[in-house]
Amino acid sequence: MSFLSDRRTRLAVTLLAVSVVTLYVIWQVVWTVFFALTFVYVLYPTREELVHRGMHPRVVAGVLTSVAFASVLALFSPVVIVLYQRRDAIVEFVRDIPPQIDLSVAGFTYVLDLQALVPVVRSTLSSLAVAATSAAPIIAMKLFLFLFLVYAILYRPGGVRAVVFRAVESDVQEELTVYHERVRDTLYGLYFVQAATGGLTFIVALPVFALLGYSAFFSLAVIAGVFQFVPVIGPSVVVIALAAVEVAAPGGSVVQAGVVLVIGLVLIGFVPDAVLRPRLAQYSAGMPASLYFVGFLGGVFTVGPVGIIAGPLVLSILVATVELIADGVGDTPAGVGTVDADVSAELDDSEVSKPGGGTEASSEGSNPPDDPNRDGAIKE
Repeated sequence: MSFLSDRRTRLAVTLLAVSVVTLYVIWQVVWTVFFALTFVYVLYPTREELVHRGMHPRVVAGVLTSVAFASVLALFSPVVIVLYQRRDAIVEFVRDIPPQIDLSVAGFTYVLDLQALVPVVRSTLSSLAVAATSAAPIIAMKLFLFLFLVYAILYRPGGVRAVVFRAVESDVQEELTVYHERVRDTLYGLYFVQAATGGLTFIVALPVFALLGYSAFFSLAVIAGVFQFVPVIGPSVVVIALAAVEVAAPGGSVVQAGVVLVIGLVLIGFVPDAVLRPRLAQYSAGMPASLYFVGFLGGVFTVGPVGIIAGPLVLSILVATVELIADGVGDTPAGVGTVDADVSAELDDSEVSKPGGGTEASSEGSNPPDDPNRDGAIKE
């Protein structure tokens, strides 16, 4: 008979096919859904604590969704505010770019022709402004979807768990619990690492920009900290832009531009990512620095900005799978090595109850040891 005659197999094949079609249909918002789920994982323990203290689940979901919305605004609003406040200076600088720049180094003068570059820069900035305006409605809709999913899942978080656990056997439930705990702990660590790296970049950039002589050192440090959330380029783009301004400004100095470039790229661009980030990942996410960097860079180069979280998370799940396989060698129950005493206690408490209220003893040791005096004691 065909393998589709088994109901469980038939439904599993149907689920796989429908999942592939669904993924194709909603591909444009897949990463929005992913980020919403990661936020729910991080906020769920707080939700449970507040509900346990007597708050209504709907109120708790609304409050935590507001926290998620405030976090997103706190990430992007500083750059928007600073650029808006400095818009006149930026426009004036672009407008006053000279057609050529004389660079004097070691007594030699080099002429850098910018006549063909100026129109390209102006056209690029105009295109970016138009693209940002056109993308605003789509971004707003994705933000609404993000907040809606966070609220809906936090309001009724047990629905998905109940459905999944009804569809699988108890040993699979134990493995899913291991994955759940690993994903939760990893996401806590990853979001902490990202936020802490951005904050430390701001702290490092503040005195660096002040010592380099910039009056707007606070605004520049804020932008550098926020750009830490932009993969690959990060705060280095701020340093490179400042060095270019030093060269292009009237009476600009190549030496000053070189100092800004070297000090900025080392202290602001390199130190937070190469020194601080791996140490934070090791202590908070519980991942070795090498493993974190593989996930971080691989995720960024493969799927883009979302790879900051997705890359290390996938590697963490892979490690959890290897641990489950290793723990299963030698007829060891799955997940024992990871869940430790908690799963063992659950297994002990899950023994089948007898009609009389007792529990069935295991097959091994269910009969008491032979006692030659037992029969005589019963007769007496």
